[in-house]
Amino acid sequence: MITVAAVVVTRNRPALLKQCLEAIDSQTYPVRQLVVVDNASDEPTREFLAGETARRSADFHLVRLEENTGGAGGFHEGMRAALPLPCTHMWLMDDDCEPEPEAMAELVAAAAIVGEDAVLGSNVFDLNGESINVQPISQRSGNNNMPQYARYLADGLLEMKTLTFVSFLVSTDLVRKVGLPLKEFFIWADDTEYCLRLARFTKLYQVGKSKTKHLKSGDASQRVFVEQDPRKIAQYHWLYRNRLFVNLKYDGLSSTDTIQFIYRSFRDMIMSIKSGRFALAKCRTILYGLWSGVAFARSMPKKEKLGLLD
Repeated sequence: MITVAAVVVTRNRPALLKQCLEAIDSQTYPVRQLVVVDNASDEPTREFLAGETARRSADFHLVRLEENTGGAGGFHEGMRAALPLPCTHMWLMDDDCEPEPEAMAELVAAAAIVGEDAVLGSNVFDLNGESINVQPISQRSGNNNMPQYARYLADGLLEMKTLTFVSFLVSTDLVRKVGLPLKEFFIWADDTEYCLRLARFTKLYQVGKSKTKHLKSGDASQRVFVEQDPRKIAQYHWLYRNRLFVNLKYDGLSSTDTIQFIYRSFRDMIMSIKSGRFALAKCRTILYGLWSGVAFARSMPKKEKLGLLD
């Protein structure tokens, strides 16, 4: 029987966190353990979590970090805290996720079809009801040399290359085998790298009937050249650094995917210049991210590259 520990990462969004926890509490398939990682939040979130700690049972576990480690660091520490708990699976999400009441039940039903060692993700929608967090479909070939992504389509399952940490179900045994997400990623692509690592041992599926609302709207394409907030531009260096690292680690420098990513990065610089606003800052961010990606790939110790547990 699948027993679930939900792992939620939060920072300075108590209203969204409240909605997320209420949605977890409302699941028709019960979540037995709840781990909340407070990523160095300010007082309002701390006060809210103090109240949650006081009113909930011993199955509520608060991990408070003294510095902001980003989503990557938050999931790293949250999953580490969940490993010794009495659960067979971890259910990962940010505080701006609102899974529908049947979301977990549908993930469990899917596991009965494809196996409990498979990694499963929900069907994710934004506030406008449009698809968001869309990931690439697996091109894994079968013995007949044809892609197998549609094998369980009649069951509402689609085999994926990667999933995001937005209603993401993974077995604790698999976590022990492959290690934790790389906390050094800080934000962006930590879930991509983790999925590629998991895919060495299992398959990943998006579950159509398991629905989760990601409380976002508008452009979610992560394009620095359309960014209008100068305070956020520098954050995009993590995006270019981490994506280049993933390409170098899993595909190699001379691969088509790596070359295409580098091409798109320089295209983003041209688009930034054409946009006119904050063009110099955007170009610097992209170049710094690419340089950092190469340096990151060369400098990380083998243990950290593999995300092994201590």
